[in-house]
Amino acid sequence: MIDALVLTQFPMHKGLRVFVVIEELQQLDKWNVIQSCEANKLSREEKDNAWEYSIFLKQKRSGKIKGRGCENGRKQ
Repeated sequence: MIDALVLTQFPMHKGLRVFVVIEELQQLDKWNVIQSCEANKLSREEKDNAWEYSIFLKQKRSGKIKGRGCENGRKQ
């Protein structure tokens, strides 16, 4: 996924957000919280049982953009 974004150009505001999302997903992968797979290799039942994961971005007063994720649309 990251390799596909290397040659893509984004405006600064969108690029920062993409970077934060990638950083958040890398942390989840590092901690073995999520496991990636190709959607076309999943059965219909597996797709129906998959949980939705949402990432919310917030810009801090310092200007740094932070990401927070939650599963299944539930608040944390």
